[in-house]
Amino acid sequence: MRIKKLFKTESEFLDYAWSFINFDENKIWREEDLPKLQPYFDMYNNRPDKSKLSENEWAALKESMNHYDRCKEEYADELFEIRDSIAQFTTYELAEFFLLEPIDDNGGWSSCSGYDDDGNELDEDGNIIPPTTRESIKISEEWKHEMIFPLYFVGHINCDSDRLGKFRIGYSEFLTLKDFEK
Repeated sequence: MRIKKLFKTESEFLDYAWSFINFDENKIWREEDLPKLQPYFDMYNNRPDKSKLSENEWAALKESMNHYDRCKEEYADELFEIRDSIAQFTTYELAEFFLLEPIDDNGGWSSCSGYDDDGNELDEDGNIIPPTTRESIKISEEWKHEMIFPLYFVGHINCDSDRLGKFRIGYSEFLTLKDFEK
């Protein structure tokens, strides 16, 4: 997946980065679209003999398939691309890709040693590990002084495999518009 995007503010950039870090592949489809998509999903999962469908069932299925195509074109294709591109990356690596402060100090793998009675993650000393939220992510101190907004962010992130196995590609760069003022 290639990313070429202009960000006017730091907040806009962090929102975009958060959409990758907090990506939920189970929420590709919008809630309001699910009822219209359900006949298509039922057909796809159950593979009924279409010749045995009544005229009304066939009309409902056809309408659902058309809605599926509209949703896919409108927003789902982009979400599928994000899902497939980041599938093998840890949150730590995604934060690094977006030039953010590390999300955790354990190379992207959970440093959770257990859970308390309320389901909170605990570190090895029994302290609650605060959850990562959109508000808790920030640009790395290493880059903060150079990332002057508005800026143009360019990157390539992808997971794939070939006959040698799985591989991941991730690189990013930015160009501030202040660079053109001189």
